Amino acid sequence: LNIPLTRSQLRGSQILDAVRLHKVGFPEAIPFTEFHRRFSILGDGQQERNVSEEEPRSSSESIDLARSRVKELLAGLEVEDSSYRLGNTQVFLRGGVLTRLEEAREERLGEKIIKLQALARGHLARQHLKKLKTQDIAIRCIQKNVRKFMGVRGWAWWRLLIKVTPLLNVQRTEERLKQKENEVETLKQRLEKVERERKEFKEQAEKNQVRLSEVTADLAEEHNASTIATERLESEQAERMKLEREKAELLSKNKALNLNTERLELEVLHSRSLDMNGFQDEDEGNLYRAKYERAMKELEHTKKLFNQQHEDDLEQLMALKKQLEKKLNDAYEEVDEQRQVVAQWKRKTQKIQGEMNDTRLLLEEQTSRNALLEKKQRKFDSEMSMVQEDRRQEQLAREKIQKELEALKQAKSRLEEDLQAMKLD
Repeated sequence: LNIPLTRSQLRGSQILDAVRLHKVGFPEAIPFTEFHRRFSILGDGQQERNVSEEEPRSSSESIDLARSRVKELLAGLEVEDSSYRLGNTQVFLRGGVLTRLEEAREERLGEKIIKLQALARGHLARQHLKKLKTQDIAIRCIQKNVRKFMGVRGWAWWRLLIKVTPLLNVQRTEERLKQKENEVETLKQRLEKVERERKEFKEQAEKNQVRLSEVTADLAEEHNASTIATERLESEQAERMKLEREKAELLSKNKALNLNTERLELEVLHSRSLDMNGFQDEDEGNLYRAKYERAMKELEHTKKLFNQQHEDDLEQLMALKKQLEKKLNDAYEEVDEQRQVVAQWKRKTQKIQGEMNDTRLLLEEQTSRNALLEKKQRKFDSEMSMVQEDRRQEQLAREKIQKELEALKQAKSRLEEDLQAMKLD
């Protein structure tokens, strides 16, 4: 058995602290927030309202606030001071205190639930009573109307009113029909106008599309021209670099010749110094003098040749340089012009693209308007058909009523004749 490990485990699991608290007489411990959350229902309700109003700024302030709330709650519940102790984050209770608080909490919860059920039942009963009152008013209204109808059902004027009322509606139907026909004419005119505008927009869109294709072709040609100019510029630059390399080679050759000339001059000076000091005989001096004169002549001739060649090469290089610079400037100017033209065509293309987008939007808007007008036209046609059907039914009813009126007139005339005959008798 590892005694130190066992001690550290007991100390880490806080078993010894729990045993010590149980020995002292406080076996039950609850955190402040948990205790306040469970048993705040036993208070007067003021603390529950203050919880949402007070917002602590840090953890220490939160712990102090929870401690003060628990202390006020225990004082309000009239718990003896010897029955609990307040720690740093927990409240410690003696045996039986937590049980009594739980029982009081369950009783209070039962009372609140019963009160809530009573409120719910009262609300449902009031809603049912309101519904019954509405039904009673509706029943009374129906009964009143039925009694009124039963009172006037056999009245001759009531029958006449029932027969004449459809005739009055016929006039209103004719007015409505004329109004609908006027609306149909107006809608047809608007539809024709919209169709003309749509055709115009469509033609304009086709023109813009053709113009855009032309501009795109021109832009492609300008792009090809700029590509050719760029290739020419690159070839001119390559030729210029080649001439620069040749110039560097000629300069290196000239430098080598100058070094050779200096070496020969040093040899001549050395030979002269030997002649002056008398270290050589006369034949040898004549030999060196002849060599010197021949070398000097060759050197002068070589200098003249190289100077002439160098001057010719320089003139040729300068002429080529000027020609290349001129070509390069022309190429740069041509490229700038091509870039300006390309930028101009791009701006034109963007402008035409914007005009096409605007035209497309207008065309879509016009199409939606046409669809809406067509929908209204179909709706109006259906309403017109219904109105015409109603008018036909009313016409038939009118003809039927007219026939009945004629029959009544004939019966009236017969009755008058009979009455007249009875009076004569």
